[in-house]
Amino acid sequence: MDEVGRTTRAAIGARLGTCALAAAVMTLGSGCPKRFETVKPALLTGPSASGGVELLLVADNHATNSAGMLTRERSVLADKLGTNVSLRPAQVDLWGQQVLDWVLERELREHAPEMLVHLGDLANISCTEEARTTLETLRRRAEEKGVPWFAIPGNHDGFYMGNQAYNPVQCEEDGSCRNFNSWSGACNHAGQPMNKDDFIELYLRELGSAGYLKDIEVRLKEISAGGCLELESQKPPLTRLVTCMHKRPTRRTKDGAPNIITYDSFLIQQVALRDGRSAVLLDTSQYDRRLAWHSLVSRVMAGLVGQVRTDQLEIVRRWIAQEQARRAGPVLLIGHYPLAELERQSRKALLGFAATGMVLGYLSGHVHAPSEVRDWFVPNPVSDKPLRLTELNVGSLVDWPMEYGRLQIAPNGAGLTTASWKPVRLADPSFGLPEGSAPVCDASWEEKEGSAAWYREYADKKYAYYDQQAAASSRFLGLPESVGVLARVIGERDAAQQDVGQKPQKEKMKALAAIQREIAVPSRWADDGAERARNYALCQTRWATIAEHRHRAPAEALVSKERDLLSLKGVSFPFGTAADAAAPWTAEEYAQRQSRVREAWVKAFRAETLGEESGALEEVDEELALLESRLPPLEEDELEQ
Repeated sequence: MDEVGRTTRAAIGARLGTCALAAAVMTLGSGCPKRFETVKPALLTGPSASGGVELLLVADNHATNSAGMLTRERSVLADKLGTNVSLRPAQVDLWGQQVLDWVLERELREHAPEMLVHLGDLANISCTEEARTTLETLRRRAEEKGVPWFAIPGNHDGFYMGNQAYNPVQCEEDGSCRNFNSWSGACNHAGQPMNKDDFIELYLRELGSAGYLKDIEVRLKEISAGGCLELESQKPPLTRLVTCMHKRPTRRTKDGAPNIITYDSFLIQQVALRDGRSAVLLDTSQYDRRLAWHSLVSRVMAGLVGQVRTDQLEIVRRWIAQEQARRAGPVLLIGHYPLAELERQSRKALLGFAATGMVLGYLSGHVHAPSEVRDWFVPNPVSDKPLRLTELNVGSLVDWPMEYGRLQIAPNGAGLTTASWKPVRLADPSFGLPEGSAPVCDASWEEKEGSAAWYREYADKKYAYYDQQAAASSRFLGLPESVGVLARVIGERDAAQQDVGQKPQKEKMKALAAIQREIAVPSRWADDGAERARNYALCQTRWATIAEHRHRAPAEALVSKERDLLSLKGVSFPFGTAADAAAPWTAEEYAQRQSRVREAWVKAFRAETLGEESGALEEVDEELALLESRLPPLEEDELEQ
């Protein structure tokens, strides 16, 4: 996500915060600007839910090809003026994948989650090798412990730097590119530029390797020219998935290659949970028009706003109706974008599903801020009481405070559901772990301001990033901690690094490529000496992330936030669609409401699938429209471009 997106989110959050409705007078008619209102709930600290479902949630690890060319979108200027994550410290790019690998190895060894879910932005520049490395890490670690794993696309998984969709200028085999500021140049030594279809194909192949999908290569050939597939899973908990690849050749490029744009392709998955419930993994980076290069034009920018098109929404509607028909439990919706950062119609549609009584909650990522729980209030089709839908937004694994966590969902004994969220924040000096179990950071490892590898050194001049990366790589490979880890490439490294700091950008990129490939990919690390070497990588990433945050945040705010975060050991909150927070429905009221809504939706489902009277669908829509007619008129949506 970029700085403009963060600013937009803050502005919207501030505005919506002024519309927090008192629970005693929750009428949805108080003059607030939205039909669907959101307030920040009071979080209840307490014991975690026992039993039920536990999900391990990670988000936004942004695997980055640090050996590619710097482009105008990945430059010091872009970092300062536009998207303050265009460039990160070289240590974050070099060792971010080690952080993900360590988190998964430790968590899956010490806990037994029902499922591992990645909430999107596996890649950063959107290069095929960035995504492939993350997917392989997810599959490898999950398979070691027999834990099911799934991922959803983020805006960086198919759009250049998370924002743009265009046909990249092709580069030669030697790495030279006719257009220096190119997507292809940024992906040098990391495969090729990855559009949305490329990401979907990589992911489906990994699911095939994990045994979920059969004959995936054959099935992918069926839609090689564009089309849709609905696939049944070969093993639980994946139930089914649908992907549509809307390859759209437009004008041809100068070298005659077709200009393939895939902004409206999507992937949606359904996975089974315990107690008859399921999760629907949405693709919230699906757009109905070509994306803009920047926010000054009248087209949408992926870093600013997410979207879910009608074709995908119809699938969600069908799946929810089928769950209603079989009297299953509520569905957990999962998407990359928070609800507040979806364009208006997409947000309205997803919140509208809560009126079915079949939405357990919503999980999201994208924001790169400390995790937050937020309540949304939506129209109730069977009562004047509004319904509450709770959203959990999860922070990034590479930006402060470097967060992931465990979500437990279980019945609370009153016929409803309680969720318990335990965030683990790696910016904590103890890495959010009990004493004695955190990585040991040797104080002599930390870079000092003014050194060539100082964490903010890249921001001083145009190509300082490569110098910082060379210095950080040299120091790591020269430490005793690295002995045995990369011994097989020491000769290649010595040759590559010779006078690297004096070389022009293209030469630096080539010289550093071999080093970057070795130290950034967890699967290439040998066992001998790896523990202290990995501690070094984890500590460097943590220090670099904190240095970035201290630079960007006022000192007093940093101190306050650090204190608050260190005291936050977990939160519990109501999950599942319910009436206002002050007076949750009793189990009997909840059951009656579920029954009424289920009857209406089963009727609609039968009409849709069996070809009966179509008036049932219209009946449900009219009921919702009638309820919404009592609300104040919509004002211009801040998220629309």
